[in-house]
Order: sequence, then C-alpha cells, then structure tokens
Amino acid sequence: MNPIILSAVSAALVQQTRGATSHVADVVAPLLTSSHVQPLGSSAHAGGLSKGDVDVWVRCPHAQFEAVIALLDTVGQRAQEQNWNEVFASFTLHTTALDGDSRTGKQEVGVQVAREGGDLCARLERQQTLLEDAGVRAHYDRAKQHGAPLGKV
Repeated sequence: MNPIILSAVSAALVQQTRGATSHVADVVAPLLTSSHVQPLGSSAHAGGLSKGDVDVWVRCPHAQFEAVIALLDTVGQRAQEQNWNEVFASFTLHTTALDGDSRTGKQEVGVQVAREGGDLCARLERQQTLLEDAGVRAHYDRAKQHGAPLGKV
C-alpha cells in the first residue's frame, strides 16, 4: 500500500466542508431536510489531521433510502459499490463550490448514505459526537499518524 499524506485541517478545508454539506443538502432537499445532512470526519474540525478529502453523511429514513439513492445516481457516481448493502451506499459528487479547488473550480465530495435506525448510522453518529471533543480528536489523529505510512487511515 502507498503511504497516505496527512496535513493539518485548515480553515479553508473547514469552509470547503461546510460548502459541500450545504450543496449535498440542496441536492437531497426534495426528499430530506438539511438536518439529515452533516459533515463526516476530520475535515470539519480545524487543526486536526486529514487526507484533505471532504465527506458528507446523509442520514436517511428507511422509507426514503431507495429514492435518495436514485436521486444521487442522477448527479453523482456510485463509489465503493463493494461496500454497499441494504443500509449503506456511497457516491462521489463533483461540485463547483466557490471554495473548491482554486485551480479547477471543482471539488470532489464523498457522500455516504446510511439508513437511520441501523448499527451503521448509530456508529457514525457516535463517531461524529466523539469528534466534537478535542481530546478524542487528538487521539484519533495519533492513530491516523501511525497508520498513514502503512496506507491505512
């Protein structure tokens, strides 16, 4: 495996993450409220370590899961389909957010869709709650520093 390069989460990356979250909320607005869409991972917290990617989590009520997947199929590409199951799907969206890559004006966003009520959704919620704690983020960053040279983050 190739080593993974980590860098400090900048204010610009936090802003990109906010913009991406807002964009995804707009995309799924016909089916879900914005409260179902939130940033996922370290990129929402300045000062931590990140690969520099932006991920957004869509908590999806059971009844809307298939419709949200169908909607995202029209605006993005399916990602990591080998990990898909009855409670999880992922996509890559290319946005033209103002705070995207200044060279191209584009930003790639990972969108993780998890059906509410399942173990995965509960685990993602716990992870996000824990990342609000600076001490937990510091521990998480140390684990990432350990795994990055091995290509495992």
